Amino acid sequence: PCLHPPQLVASHCTVSLAMAGTADWMYRAIEAATEGPEPTLSSASNYHALGAASEWPQPPPTHRGLPRRTVRELFSSPWQIVLTLLTGAALLVAIVAVVLFVDLALDDLFHPASDQHPVVGRYPTDIHGNRIPQTLAHLQALGHNIMLQGHSWEPMEIEADEPLRKGPLMPDSVALVIVDMQPLFYDESSPWGAQGGLAGSSMGDIWQNQYQLARRLMRFSGHNDSVFLTRFVVPKSAASAEGIMRHYYSPRPGAAAATADELTARGAHVPYLLDIMPQLQPLIADGAQLCVKYTPGAFAPDSELSAALDTYFRRIGGRTRTLILVGVETDYCVLSTMLGAFDRYYRVILVSDAVGSSQPNSALAQFDYTFRRFDHLLDLATTDALLSHLS
Repeated sequence: PCLHPPQLVASHCTVSLAMAGTADWMYRAIEAATEGPEPTLSSASNYHALGAASEWPQPPPTHRGLPRRTVRELFSSPWQIVLTLLTGAALLVAIVAVVLFVDLALDDLFHPASDQHPVVGRYPTDIHGNRIPQTLAHLQALGHNIMLQGHSWEPMEIEADEPLRKGPLMPDSVALVIVDMQPLFYDESSPWGAQGGLAGSSMGDIWQNQYQLARRLMRFSGHNDSVFLTRFVVPKSAASAEGIMRHYYSPRPGAAAATADELTARGAHVPYLLDIMPQLQPLIADGAQLCVKYTPGAFAPDSELSAALDTYFRRIGGRTRTLILVGVETDYCVLSTMLGAFDRYYRVILVSDAVGSSQPNSALAQFDYTFRRFDHLLDLATTDALLSHLS
């Protein structure tokens, strides 16, 4: 450094304030040395020779703080002021970068990749572009525990080889309700359909399980009419709908445009959309009951299911009445039907691999949270586990 130009030596002072006193001493040493032959420090003898020279300045006494001359040099000219400020800004950026790097390193150390919280996706928005809050996803991304609390939950899962906690299934006290398995909710000609039709819908994955359960229950109960299929029917127009359903079908941005008149106008075959899907039609041909409904839940006042179930159970004499519930959508019509069943004192068994939804995250949230709150009233089963109890 002693061989550098004095200006560069001075600029070094701005990089390391801790060595400001030494830099100042070196600066003055260079000024004195440039009056004679260029000194060299290649050997100890030369160093001692230089040290004996009367013009060689001695180091300033050690003291705290920045030497006054160094401070004056840092701000001695406009360009030096600019250089000092730029160097300070660079130091600040470097410090911030180091802090961020250390923070990320510690996060990787204490939260390995396998345990890291999933990345939050794009927020859903309403028709006006406003964000829809996703509170749980936000909390999870921040590292908060979003699981249920407590340790006193009643087990809800039905196992194939274990007794049922809420009592066995008896042939005279169980019925199967299949909710809204219609082309209206998967066909591409419907505003509620799926891209790719049945193959692109969750309904394509669950109807086989529903069919198996229906056939097994018909044999178990000895009654083919122990199986009930609900059929959601849309009004002719929004004006002909009841109550809040008028708003549901009213023309507005984001509305489904799914009244019978609107479906016809778009070229859809309305009777086909409103009927039960062809794959489940053999059940009806063999005696399963078909019940019309006009709202999400199948126990609305004008729904046919409630009266049909009452008639069936009165006829066969069952006391503890159990409904096996399957269909679509898990977080909408199935959920609403389940709540209505509780209000009518039914025990409900929800078959997890025989329900589906066009909003799978919302459906999973029902299993993780909403359904668990009804642990004393509701059981959860897979198709295979339930089939073993209907043998």
